[in-house]
Parts: sequence; C-alpha cells; structure tokens
Amino acid sequence: MTPYDDLHYEPPTPVALITLSTLEGRGLSIPKILALVDTGADVTLLPTWAIEQLGLSPQPDNSVPLAWFDGSIHMAESVELEVSFYGGRFQGRYAVIDQTHGIVGRNLLSHFRLLSDGSAKMWQRHASG
Repeated sequence: MTPYDDLHYEPPTPVALITLSTLEGRGLSIPKILALVDTGADVTLLPTWAIEQLGLSPQPDNSVPLAWFDGSIHMAESVELEVSFYGGRFQGRYAVIDQTHGIVGRNLLSHFRLLSDGSAKMWQRHASG
C-alpha cells in the first residue's frame, strides 16, 4: 500500500509518483514527480516546472478549459506528452498548472481499481477480478 502524505499536506492526502516523458522521439523523462490522487478532478494536471525541465513550451493556442468550484471557466495552457502512473502509460494533452505537484485525475484513475483506506492513511491498486 502507498501511504498518504502527511508531511506536506494537512489533512494527510493520497499521493503518487508519476513519470513524464516527451513524445516525438526525444526520449526525455522526469521520474518521481509528486502528484495528488484526486478522484474529484476530471483531468490530470501537470506542474509547470516539470514541463520546463523537459524543454517543452505550452502553446497558448492549445489551451484547455478548466472549470473551477465557483462555476467559472479558466483556460490553461497544455502540452502533449506521456504520463506513466501505476504501470500505465498514457499519451495525450495535459493542462499545465503553476504548482509544486501534479494532480492525477479521473481521466487516468478510471483505468484502475483503487482501494483507499482513509483511517490507515494508505491506498493501493486493487487486484482485478
């Protein structure tokens, strides 16, 4: 099981380590990027610092709309790359946020059966079956 992060977050929060990789044969990747596991987020969001380390530049003309809790819509720049999470590899367009961590949303989480034990502050991928 993967422990919740109680060092950086109060209350403790389920987190994962993801890897970002460039497409188009560049072969660059950044492993072990901290990301919140957020079942309430529709999409996965990636930190700007990691995108910059890969040498990618978000294109304003490829912005994606993000809905906020207050119902407002904000446009976020995006990039195309591969996200590796829990053994899965997902190529696509991802919104970029100015945060120290990423957010793994339901667009990736829906590919897995996850078991969360909030009282034990642990989560894991649940075996299929």
